[in-house]
Amino acid sequence: RNLDITGAHLASENAMMVLAPLVGRTLAHDIVHRAIVRADQKGMSLIDSLLMDSEIPENLPEQTIQAALDPSRYIGLSISLAHEMAASARRAVLA
Repeated sequence: RNLDITGAHLASENAMMVLAPLVGRTLAHDIVHRAIVRADQKGMSLIDSLLMDSEIPENLPEQTIQAALDPSRYIGLSISLAHEMAASARRAVLA
Protein backbone atom coordinates (compact mmCIF):
# COMPACT_ATOMS: atom_id res chain seq x y z
CA ARG A 1 0.00 0.00 0.00
CA ASN A 2 2.77 2.46 0.94
CA LEU A 3 4.51 1.75 -2.35
CA ASP A 4 1.34 2.55 -4.29
CA ILE A 5 1.00 5.84 -2.45
CA THR A 6 4.60 7.01 -2.46
CA GLY A 7 6.21 5.22 -5.40
CA ALA A 8 9.89 6.00 -5.71
CA HIS A 9 9.64 8.54 -2.88
CA LEU A 10 9.74 5.57 -0.53
CA ALA A 11 13.40 5.00 -1.38
CA SER A 12 14.36 8.67 -1.63
CA GLU A 13 16.47 8.34 1.52
CA ASN A 14 18.50 5.68 -0.25
CA ALA A 15 19.06 8.06 -3.18
CA MET A 16 20.33 10.63 -0.70
CA MET A 17 22.73 8.04 0.74
CA VAL A 18 24.07 7.32 -2.76
CA LEU A 19 24.58 11.02 -3.43
CA ALA A 20 26.08 11.93 -0.05
CA PRO A 21 29.58 10.52 -0.63
CA LEU A 22 29.73 12.41 -3.92
CA VAL A 23 28.34 15.83 -2.95
CA GLY A 24 28.14 15.83 0.84
CA ARG A 25 25.23 15.00 3.10
CA THR A 26 23.64 18.44 3.22
CA LEU A 27 23.71 18.99 -0.53
CA ALA A 28 22.47 15.42 -1.14
CA HIS A 29 19.52 16.13 1.15
CA ASP A 30 18.80 19.40 -0.64
CA ILE A 31 18.99 17.78 -4.09
CA VAL A 32 16.59 15.00 -3.17
CA HIS A 33 14.22 17.38 -1.39
CA ARG A 34 14.11 19.70 -4.42
CA ALA A 35 13.56 16.73 -6.71
CA ILE A 36 10.64 15.44 -4.63
CA VAL A 37 8.97 18.86 -4.55
CA ARG A 38 9.51 19.35 -8.30
CA ALA A 39 8.23 15.84 -9.09
CA ASP A 40 5.09 16.40 -7.04
CA GLN A 41 4.43 19.87 -8.44
CA LYS A 42 5.01 18.92 -12.07
CA GLY A 43 3.56 15.42 -11.94
CA MET A 44 6.81 13.84 -13.05
CA SER A 45 8.77 10.86 -11.83
CA LEU A 46 11.34 11.32 -9.12
CA ILE A 47 14.07 9.87 -11.33
CA ASP A 48 13.35 12.42 -14.06
CA SER A 49 13.28 15.20 -11.51
CA LEU A 50 16.61 14.10 -10.03
CA LEU A 51 18.23 13.80 -13.43
CA MET A 52 17.35 17.36 -14.33
CA ASP A 53 19.02 18.75 -11.20
CA SER A 54 22.19 20.61 -12.16
CA GLU A 55 23.94 19.55 -8.95
CA ILE A 56 23.77 15.81 -9.70
CA PRO A 57 27.35 14.78 -10.55
CA GLU A 58 27.71 14.22 -14.29
CA ASN A 59 29.72 11.05 -13.70
CA LEU A 60 26.90 9.43 -11.70
CA PRO A 61 25.24 6.91 -14.02
CA GLU A 62 21.47 7.13 -14.41
CA GLN A 63 21.28 3.40 -13.63
CA THR A 64 22.81 4.07 -10.20
CA ILE A 65 20.11 6.59 -9.39
CA GLN A 66 17.39 4.29 -10.72
CA ALA A 67 18.72 1.43 -8.59
CA ALA A 68 18.82 3.71 -5.53
CA LEU A 69 15.14 4.57 -6.05
CA ASP A 70 14.04 0.95 -6.48
CA PRO A 71 12.12 0.14 -3.28
CA SER A 72 12.76 -3.58 -3.73
CA ARG A 73 16.48 -2.90 -3.38
CA TYR A 74 16.07 -0.71 -0.33
CA ILE A 75 14.98 -2.80 2.59
CA GLY A 76 17.34 -1.29 5.11
CA LEU A 77 17.23 -3.18 8.39
CA SER A 78 13.83 -4.75 7.68
CA ILE A 79 15.06 -8.34 7.66
CA SER A 80 17.08 -8.11 10.86
CA LEU A 81 14.31 -6.17 12.61
CA ALA A 82 11.75 -8.79 11.57
CA HIS A 83 13.98 -11.56 12.91
CA GLU A 84 14.46 -9.71 16.20
CA MET A 85 10.72 -9.12 16.61
CA ALA A 86 9.92 -12.76 15.81
CA ALA A 87 12.48 -13.94 18.36
CA SER A 88 11.07 -11.55 20.94
CA ALA A 89 7.52 -12.80 20.28
CA ARG A 90 8.66 -16.44 20.60
CA ARG A 91 10.35 -15.66 23.92
CA ALA A 92 7.20 -13.93 25.18
CA VAL A 93 5.02 -16.89 24.21
CA LEU A 94 7.37 -19.39 25.85
CA ALA A 95 7.74 -17.37 29.06
